[in-house]
Amino acid sequence: VLGGFSQGAALSLAAGLRYRARLAGIVAFSGYLPLAGTLASELAPEARRTPIWIGHGTEDDLVPVALAEKAAAALAALGLEVQLETFAVGHAVSDEEIAAASAFVQKVLSRPSHSPTST
Repeated sequence: VLGGFSQGAALSLAAGLRYRARLAGIVAFSGYLPLAGTLASELAPEARRTPIWIGHGTEDDLVPVALAEKAAAALAALGLEVQLETFAVGHAVSDEEIAAASAFVQKVLSRPSHSPTST
């Protein structure tokens, strides 16, 4: 699972969706989708099966929640499995958000295709 906060979230999305190996998932806290205009042509075939979780604060004045909503819509338009959850925080990560992201990570790591014994 690849993930990050703010710029780290943007980098996780940009790199993870272009990475040519299977990832269990991508977790993006309070970020955005950079290079969205070129993603359709650069999307790695393996990334089409990578679930994505985006968490964002509705009170974020540094990276507005609208950018997360735009990212989720763009990813969904490409047919990717994306989940957006918002939280009543600013440019920060709340305990509730950590719990939601943890549940996502547990879910994707429990999929048979991502078990430690699968190839």
